[in-house]
Amino acid sequence: MQKKGIPLPILFLILPLVFHEDTEALIKNMKTTTVLPQVTQHPTKAVDGKSIKGLDILLGLEERCIDYSGITWESINIALSAKFINKAQEKNENFLSFDAIKDLPKDIQPLSGTSSADMLKAAKRLGAWFSKQDIPSTLSILRVQI
Repeated sequence: MQKKGIPLPILFLILPLVFHEDTEALIKNMKTTTVLPQVTQHPTKAVDGKSIKGLDILLGLEERCIDYSGITWESINIALSAKFINKAQEKNENFLSFDAIKDLPKDIQPLSGTSSADMLKAAKRLGAWFSKQDIPSTLSILRVQI
């Protein structure tokens, strides 16, 4: 599948996934070449001494998306203003799409080994996966509606 920008509706999935401790723990060390279905169907895995199932990331995801919708809008506005994300050149399935800059400027990068750095790693992996996936497939895999 060809890499493309992430459609606006899909951006609303990122914070609810990376702010969910078990999900972030499962995703942060996976390869960006892993595809989304492999994540959600991942068997039980020991992460930081805790057993996490891939299906655990789906529990309560739609409710978390609703809960995080306000902060997601604010985050998108800040990221656009700071030029951390840019409008993609091509429309993605009739939605406005966005590309992230490759790396954050050094002066605002989180310290390695911190929870912020782990969340950023997880967010980068999600961005890589979401950019290769179409909207209906993504929503079906994650069992959410928009």
